[in-house]
Amino acid sequence: MAFWGRLFAFLLGLLLVLIAMGITMVVFNLVPVLVIQEWITSFYLFFHTNFLFRILGIFIIAAFVVVAFFLFRFLISRKEESITYATGEGEIRISFESIKALAQEALKSFSEIILVEPRVEKIGNNLILNLSLAVKPETSIPDFSTAVKNKVRERIERQTGVTLSDIRLSIDLKKEEGI
Repeated sequence: MAFWGRLFAFLLGLLLVLIAMGITMVVFNLVPVLVIQEWITSFYLFFHTNFLFRILGIFIIAAFVVVAFFLFRFLISRKEESITYATGEGEIRISFESIKALAQEALKSFSEIILVEPRVEKIGNNLILNLSLAVKPETSIPDFSTAVKNKVRERIERQTGVTLSDIRLSIDLKKEEGI
């Protein structure tokens, strides 16, 4: 990200310097305005004299737009979708999708669960797992929530080595479809 930020700043600075040079040439009459008008007219006529030159102009415009979007893509900060932790042998990166899959796998043994929607958040160095659960109406929420948290925490920590700082449950009592 630092490289792309510096590249963007360099290109923006270069553009501003070129604009300043153009204004300087006009203000101090280094290049007469009529010459600039002739350059613009020549540029315009080049792309309008022939159909192939017009197509060339379209390709040049497309190239500039693609390069601009490529640069802007790297300037937009993206949410980190993995967690990295160091071991004695090196660093290990685990994706949030893997953590979600492990949480869903750990909850397959609960017959009370109808639907699971996990979300992972990273706040500083803390990893928080948010589980939205739809469960059967006869489920005892206090006992069930403790069992779910313990099972998920044990499964994720045992398989990944990642320590969850919190597991937050959002439980909705639902009737099963088709019953």
